[in-house]
Amino acid sequence: MANKKQRKALEQKRLEEAFKWPSLAQSTLSAPDAFSRIGLATSGAEIIPNFDGSPEGLFCWIILPGASEKSTARARSAEIEVEARRLLAEAGFPETALPSLRFDYTSRPEIDAAGGRFAFFR
Repeated sequence: MANKKQRKALEQKRLEEAFKWPSLAQSTLSAPDAFSRIGLATSGAEIIPNFDGSPEGLFCWIILPGASEKSTARARSAEIEVEARRLLAEAGFPETALPSLRFDYTSRPEIDAAGGRFAFFR
């Protein structure tokens, strides 16, 4: 019985560690005031992780409240991506993985029109 509990505890720890970086990126970039320093209001973020949970090459969707805000974000994408990387670095995200992050932008109405988050991001 002790071996089963140990295996279960080890597996739980492995899972927590495996998705530590995508979880950190999700919570950091989804914070309501995440981009307030650059005057951008967002409706959250969605992080598409690698299957192994590594921090390299995460795909970060920045969600905007509407279509006009999405257009503005696309025009300001370089500034937004610099700010996102700064926020993640401050949160403890591995510096070596920051350059490999990829970004795109969508709006809440686009997500809703697609049938919700699951349908849009699958």
